[in-house]
Amino acid sequence: MLGVGRGLYYGPVESGNGPADSTQFEQVGEFQKTQSVLVDGGDRYGVSALTIDTSEELIWIGNQGGHVTSYYGANLEKYTSFQVVNNQEIRQILTFDDLILILSQTQLRGQIRRGIPVFTHASENFMDMQCMLQTSPTTVLFGGHQEYLVEYDVTQSMELRTAHVGESGCAILRNHGRYICVGQPSGHIQLLDPRTYVPEQAIEAHSGSLSDFDVHGNLLVTCGFSARHGNLSVDRFLKVYDLRVLRALAPIQISVDPFMLRFLPSFSSRIATVSPSGQMEISETQALTTSNIMLYQVTTSGSMCLAYDVSSSCHHMAFGDSAGYLHLFSSNPAAMFNSYSRETEFADPLPSLPPMNVTDEMACYASVALPLMHTPLLSEWPSEVLQPVYRKAPEVDRQILQSMKMVGTIGYAPNPGTYRRNQMQYKPNTGGQSHSIQSGMATSGTVSPFGHAKSFSPVPPYLSPNHLANNQGSYLYSGPGMKATVYTPKHHARPYYHGKFMIPKRYAKIDWKKSAFEESDMESFNRTQFSGLEAITANSYCNSMIQVLYHFEYLRGTLLNHLCKREACLSCELGFLFHMLDQSKSIPCSGSNFLRAFRVVPEASALGLILQESQSKKRSAFLRLIQSWNRFILHQIQTEVGKTEFDKKGSNGNSCRTTPNPIFPTADSVLKIFVMKQENTNRCTRCGREEKKESEVLLSNMSYSFAGGRHCEFVKILQKSISPEQTTPAWCDKCEKYQPTFQSRVPKALPPILSLNSCLDNSNDFLGWKNYMQSLLPDKSPPADISTEFPPKGQSPVAPPNVRSCRYGKNCMRPDCKFWHEGRQGPNKEGEPGKASEFDLNPEIQAKWLPKTIRIQIDESNQVSVSDIEEIAQMEDLNRDMVLKQRCADYELCGVVIFVRDAENEEKCNLVSIVHVDEPYFERAKQENNKSGWFLFNDFCVREVAESEAYSFNPKWKIPAVIFYRMKPLAAEFQRLETHQVITAEVFKEKEGIKNKKLAYKPLSPDELPKKGEPFCVAIDAEFVTLGQEETELRSDGKLATVKPQQLSVARVTCLRGQGQLEGTPFIDDYISTQEVVVDYLTKYSGIQPGDLDANFSSKYVTGLKSVYMKLRFLVDIGAKFVGHGLNNDFKVINLLVPQDQVLDTVNLFYLPNQRRMVSLKFLAWHFLGMIIQSETHDSVEDARTALALYRKYEELEKTGKLEEALIDLYEAGKKAQWQVPNECDKKVT
Repeated sequence: MLGVGRGLYYGPVESGNGPADSTQFEQVGEFQKTQSVLVDGGDRYGVSALTIDTSEELIWIGNQGGHVTSYYGANLEKYTSFQVVNNQEIRQILTFDDLILILSQTQLRGQIRRGIPVFTHASENFMDMQCMLQTSPTTVLFGGHQEYLVEYDVTQSMELRTAHVGESGCAILRNHGRYICVGQPSGHIQLLDPRTYVPEQAIEAHSGSLSDFDVHGNLLVTCGFSARHGNLSVDRFLKVYDLRVLRALAPIQISVDPFMLRFLPSFSSRIATVSPSGQMEISETQALTTSNIMLYQVTTSGSMCLAYDVSSSCHHMAFGDSAGYLHLFSSNPAAMFNSYSRETEFADPLPSLPPMNVTDEMACYASVALPLMHTPLLSEWPSEVLQPVYRKAPEVDRQILQSMKMVGTIGYAPNPGTYRRNQMQYKPNTGGQSHSIQSGMATSGTVSPFGHAKSFSPVPPYLSPNHLANNQGSYLYSGPGMKATVYTPKHHARPYYHGKFMIPKRYAKIDWKKSAFEESDMESFNRTQFSGLEAITANSYCNSMIQVLYHFEYLRGTLLNHLCKREACLSCELGFLFHMLDQSKSIPCSGSNFLRAFRVVPEASALGLILQESQSKKRSAFLRLIQSWNRFILHQIQTEVGKTEFDKKGSNGNSCRTTPNPIFPTADSVLKIFVMKQENTNRCTRCGREEKKESEVLLSNMSYSFAGGRHCEFVKILQKSISPEQTTPAWCDKCEKYQPTFQSRVPKALPPILSLNSCLDNSNDFLGWKNYMQSLLPDKSPPADISTEFPPKGQSPVAPPNVRSCRYGKNCMRPDCKFWHEGRQGPNKEGEPGKASEFDLNPEIQAKWLPKTIRIQIDESNQVSVSDIEEIAQMEDLNRDMVLKQRCADYELCGVVIFVRDAENEEKCNLVSIVHVDEPYFERAKQENNKSGWFLFNDFCVREVAESEAYSFNPKWKIPAVIFYRMKPLAAEFQRLETHQVITAEVFKEKEGIKNKKLAYKPLSPDELPKKGEPFCVAIDAEFVTLGQEETELRSDGKLATVKPQQLSVARVTCLRGQGQLEGTPFIDDYISTQEVVVDYLTKYSGIQPGDLDANFSSKYVTGLKSVYMKLRFLVDIGAKFVGHGLNNDFKVINLLVPQDQVLDTVNLFYLPNQRRMVSLKFLAWHFLGMIIQSETHDSVEDARTALALYRKYEELEKTGKLEEALIDLYEAGKKAQWQVPNECDKKVT
């Protein structure tokens, strides 16, 4: 043996199995053996498959008996163990992000890491499987000792296709960026095309058989056997191939019999080779001239080494042998398997029972948890000495009674949010009979004549009170009597309990469970005429800022008047979205097109503003994110719209059309409404050299560094933030070295609208602001409940509600452990210990921080002063000359973006905005009884709120993020801005790039271009592809609820002429490219094939979504009538708002009232037109032409008065045919 356990040897080696030379010496190696364990079933079966998890700190083991076991961490603690299949060995294990795939000889099993099975797949194509390879996020390729490979879709649980690889079959699969490498038992390696799985090249690696191979970068290294004299003999060298030129390189001579090999991920030039006897050699694939070799020995005790894997961090190697043992070698035992492993989910620790002294006469034995038993207990009183006493009905919440609607003898009321769904919790009467409370029993149940209770309702006899308190959160027991303590503020009718903090419903995150919005659904969310925004993706966090920007009249008009030819122009998309908000009444608008353009802006990605769907639940960073988004969007609009005159003169391909409306003659910025001119001064404190320069900023960041947590008045912070001063080392050209330099920044001209980032995402600044807000409260806060920190005598402390106990208990050595420990005082939610204030106990308690109106003045010596106008009794009038110079102004609060924090559930954090809506918006929305007011926008929930809601905050949950003040009074040019029609008939002009390209449609001629007011009919149909699958959950009542709606993207839009000589001829048939990953092309329903949306390869006319959107928007603006089938869904995905009087939907035209079923286009075409459509796939031209023919049929039936009779006949025929179209068209209907 070369070594025992571990070893590193330098110098010559006689042979891979023979004794080492006497001159060798042992040193501590790079890898050391750390653990060896006998896996489950190892006494009967050997290890056949081994994989180190790439997402978590787990090692997965499969044995020859079909059993799978996982081990956690470098200490190999058992995590899960389960049987997959009987009488078959586990061939390979593959880990996904949320799933593991386990392959046996004839079946595939999918299980989550906790051991719960998800699916089992077996088919006639799975005859003798051997290996698998992940080819995409959703597809896996399988191979075995059979002539074909099988491609399988994990999300759909179905086989997609098969690919022929020859009679030799497939034993090993490896992935390369250019090829799929298929290792065959015959010693050959085929290189397949990763898309078509067609063999492109073949490598004859070994003449006998292939043992193993691996691919890294451009190198392919193999080991195997050669055929010599009719027998197989092992090749004592590794063959190396360069996949760039498909040429063999010099082989690598090794000292062991190669059986398995792996590249080391952290060292691209090193490869580890393992022999059947457990010897391992690490070789260099490039520096072959070195005389040092590294050999290790796995103590397999004579058994054969069958499985081997290397962790992605290259710090660990795992080996499995035929004796059923798992061996772990580590270069650093404290290192992790992966560089960025996520936290592994463990089972909740069992609650510990409190100790009880048997000599304690006052001990409550009812606190001891008992198992659920079906036999009477010994303490059960006989029925003959008991009499029934009925429990008093609980008092109904007043808020429920006020909103209750009676239907007969049954009352219905919305859940106020304090109760669980379909459950009414019973609270024992704390002020009732004293003997019941003192004895720890509720005044309910069956009472004996001697005053003893038969059952302690509402606490079941098999549950301890501590268990009930920890799981429901409404009971906090203190003292032997277990009295339930409930804190209810007198000034608020809604109860709040210790340990259960509830954010007001109007601010809370709304979980929408439907995929569409209807007017009936919006009644409880929006009773105004203003529109909200749908929260469709993770990037919808910007909805609150979009609402604030929309309600700046000048900015709204500027963006509505802007139009350019850039595909991903956020200013254009904001203008389109603002137009929808103008036209929509209460129904929420979707910002899908804006978010689609936002996701492809490189600057947004570089700033970390784009969230992936996997980050949608990590909402605690929204406070920082929305402030960065505010700065980004203002600079982006300035960049896209600011160079109007220059672009018009250049008239290049990206020219913009914007109506110029200059406000200040010397200002070049379009966003002059936000621009603050500043003078920056740098003065060397040594030589006195001074430099001054002017700059423009669009917003200001608030600084709390001077306050120190004691003086966080808003006016003082604002004064220091817009005119900061500091001394810092800087380079002085005169002194020619770094010198202490005094730096200051003074405003030279105040902006019409002052935009401020609160910068409360810094923990130190937030703590100071929180202490200041608490100082504003009167000293009447009730003391914090300490029943969980200091338990009664004789009882052990238990974890507070909603806090998990540490599984290591008192032995935990981590000082920053986030779990609860007995006897350790942990931090509170804000990070510091302290008494709970009234902010922590009642979310409705808020303190005013923002002034309603402020005055900013800049005197002749450039000193800035900010004052609260309301606090000054006699305020002098503004100096008119200073106002004209923009050095003095009064400001009023006009909008604030608020971060709603849920400290107990990060997924419930939210962003809302409170905006002062002005008169022009009321006129456009036709909102009655008001000319201005404050409104809260929470995605699609819109409510009118009191003025104080915008000024007041609660540091527990309501934190200001972005603040906007505007001049009072605002200049007339900023109050209204006339808008005009920016989308004209020019969008239908034929582009130069397609003049010589054969089109599948006939564009509109100049004579056919429609004009506003003239009748124009369009038959339209659209096809879509899927960007994200729908996610649903099973509710407690057995119904499915939509957690995440399906994400669709428009892929093809077809418009046909609906009148004239060319009626039925398409004039738009555009395929729309997308830069996002398409999950499903829906070819059966859309007719879209993979590659149709790629402009580089598609034979179709592929264009951008913006080009098609402008054409449709032009048709909507001129009043065109749209004919189609299911147009509401089409327009929703296109993100186009079309008035209902312009929509002629055959779904509604051929609908019989009081019928649930909407008739499909295919059945309507068969019944009324005698046509069979959509036989194999859908075609938008065919569907649009059919809808147009059905509309003509509808006009004919309506004209002859036979429409109602035809509809009745339609539904009768549908019921008879079960709404299925026959294979051959029935000619009786024409």
